[in-house]
Amino acid sequence: MVLGVAGHRDLPAEDFPALRSQVRAIIEGLRKECLSTPIWLLSPLALGADQLAAEVALECDVRLIVPLPMLKPLYEKDFATAESLPRFRNLLARADAWFELPLAAGNESEQSIINR
Repeated sequence: MVLGVAGHRDLPAEDFPALRSQVRAIIEGLRKECLSTPIWLLSPLALGADQLAAEVALECDVRLIVPLPMLKPLYEKDFATAESLPRFRNLLARADAWFELPLAAGNESEQSIINR
């Protein structure tokens, strides 16, 4: 079973414990209902809900797949704080698999714009 996660990036810190508990309850409930079914989480590891769900999933021994929405060097520019980039990289390193999605037609990487 593959679970997907999407959510807000700017979660209030005081909501994290309750949200973590809810994600854990969902995973544990699915495990009880589907005893022999492996569970995977699909998360692009954006700040906020994506990373929260990935952390809980890994704590619950759920396997993690990370579809990066663009090339990794471009995506990493979104993690601007001192703690956000190492946190992203740590989660990515713990993933069972990750891949980069190509830019959509008509979009250009920052590098190709700079080289004009």
